[in-house]
Amino acid sequence: MTGPLVALLGRALALPGVRGWTSIADERELAAGVSNRAAIVLGRLQRAGDLTRSERASVQAWLVSQGDEVLQSWAQEACEAVVELRLLDGDAPIRGEALTRVVERRDDAESLVCVLGEAVFAGVAAAECEERRVLDGLREVDALATGPWRDWGAAVTGIKFRRAVGVWLRRASALDAGPWWLDLVALSAMPRRAIREALRPIALGVLSPLRIARSRHNSVSADRARSAEVIGCEDDRAMTAFDNGAVVRRIGDDIDVLLDEGSLCVRRRSGGVAGITAVVLRRGNRSEPASKSASGFWISLGEGDSGCTLVVSSETGNLVSNEEIAVEIVSG
Repeated sequence: MTGPLVALLGRALALPGVRGWTSIADERELAAGVSNRAAIVLGRLQRAGDLTRSERASVQAWLVSQGDEVLQSWAQEACEAVVELRLLDGDAPIRGEALTRVVERRDDAESLVCVLGEAVFAGVAAAECEERRVLDGLREVDALATGPWRDWGAAVTGIKFRRAVGVWLRRASALDAGPWWLDLVALSAMPRRAIREALRPIALGVLSPLRIARSRHNSVSADRARSAEVIGCEDDRAMTAFDNGAVVRRIGDDIDVLLDEGSLCVRRRSGGVAGITAVVLRRGNRSEPASKSASGFWISLGEGDSGCTLVVSSETGNLVSNEEIAVEIVSG
């Protein structure tokens, strides 16, 4: 590692936000020259925005001077992390030291990818292939991580990081808690009771009955049905309800239930069905799923449907909600 680069990294490592998350061993690695650990620390500085524009230019110039074998070593380190992360593809939730290792290795791989990406930006020919190889593996393990996330959350208080690594991970999670492993870090800093509350599915909500006047309960008009048939389009009742129907119930802040010519339609007030996982009309022991399009869900009511129940399931973040609405068709 060249003298100017060591100097600029020394300045960066002395910044108040950085002090504490690098260990003595990390700093020795940086001072000694090229190593996988040094690349991880360099990647952390880049991810946190701790390098000035001129310092980034110095890093890029240094990356251009490195041989292909150095970049291959960094990529191989990240790929070995991917191999370790394959244990995500198991049935049992990961706990304790294994979960700690998963979080640390996934974050290390992210820092290595950041350095490889900087090398790509600097025009290092070999870096693009190596970066793509690592990213392909990381996409696969990140997909595996979405399944057992809630199970890990129950054991997240068992995460005990090494001091310097823990300081960095807490800072990284404060900057961006979106990635799943940094989300777990953010959770681990919460009191146990708060974690249980954050991961608890919302209890089934039973809303007050929805009373629909019989005069507003009609079948689809012949003109509209005939038009849909002639045009050859799918009869998207949710879209027509948005144009012609009336909002008869609001669930939370952003889910509307609309009534339009004998159909109940459910959609986001802001548009579409993002986060709405299912809409079902329960008639006694029978349940009928609603039809769905990109515009919303819809289901037709019959004359004998007074007393049925509309069930709307949705997800917001890691919270699951199931709302029950009793439907009553009354005179009027």
